[in-house]
Formats: sequence, structure tokens, C-alpha cells
Amino acid sequence: MDCTATVKRTGNSPNGDHLTAKFNVPDFPDEVNIKGTTDTQGLRGNSGVWISGNKYGTKDHTPAVTLVLLKGGVAVKECPYDEDGNLNIPTATITNFALTSANGTVTASWLSVKEIGLALYIIDRKLQGVASWDLAVQIAFPQGSGSQYDITDTPPTSGIFDYQLRAQFGNGTEKVIASGTVTV
Repeated sequence: MDCTATVKRTGNSPNGDHLTAKFNVPDFPDEVNIKGTTDTQGLRGNSGVWISGNKYGTKDHTPAVTLVLLKGGVAVKECPYDEDGNLNIPTATITNFALTSANGTVTASWLSVKEIGLALYIIDRKLQGVASWDLAVQIAFPQGSGSQYDITDTPPTSGIFDYQLRAQFGNGTEKVIASGTVTV
């Protein structure tokens, strides 16, 4: 079951509008709840169309919302949307990840392409042949999509090191987004 790409406002009331979404047929939820509210509504027949029971926002502002998709009364997926009604799945996309070494210091460099819901970049390292990672040897706070990052680390010894770059999102999830090897 997939999240719908957008949530739209229906109407033009100064006191807020109903929210609507269209889910793919036939794989759609039985009901949808707006997280943090008691507003749980079934879909309209077999059309895949959902309309909120309450009005939200104002005529000039739609609030960010999270729709909870329910199947058989059980929450199966959460779908966060931004103020524009666009699906807001946490994402960290980078390019040009590189590791360089000079004078016993390693520099990890990358360019961010997209940062949505990102809380931290985390750099881990391990000496090759060793099973466990040294976790969070360096961290970087997101600076926004299109930012260049150059983070330095000084390993405790010389040798061949594996590095990995993790993205930690505001919702608590993490993902390894790049890795590489460098000789110190």
C-alpha cells in the first residue's frame, strides 16, 4: 500500500477546508486517520478517494499533516505531508562522496543533493580486518540541499580504514548513504 503523492484542500472556506487524497485502486486503505486527531474516515466506495471529516488550516494555509493508513482497523503506514500537501518522506541524497588522507587526517567530502527531514550526518570508521565499527567518530548538521561538506577525522593509528556515512532522520530512522576506503 503506497502513500498518495499529494493531499489537497477542497473548498475555500476562511475557517479551513476538508483535505482530500486519491489512493491507487485496488491497493488502498480501508480508512485514513489524521495523526494526532480523532478524524478517521473511510474511503468513498471503491474509488480510492478519501475526504477528511473535519476542516483544517485557513484559506491561505494548509497545515503539515501525517495520514495514518488503516487496514482492518490496524495502522499499516504513516504518510507525512508538508504545508504544500506534498509527500514528505525523509530523504538524504548526496553525490561526489570522497575520502582523502593527508598527514594522518582523513577528510570525508560530499555534496548534498536533497535533505528532507534530516537531523544529522554521522561518520563511522573501522580498521580493515576488524569486525566492529567506531560509531559516530564525527557528525555534521544538515546545511540544506546543495551544500558542500568536508569533515575531518584523525584515526588512532595508520592503516587501511573503511568509512561509512549515515543519515539520521528526525523520525529516528537511519540509513547508510555512502561508504569508501582510505589508507592513512
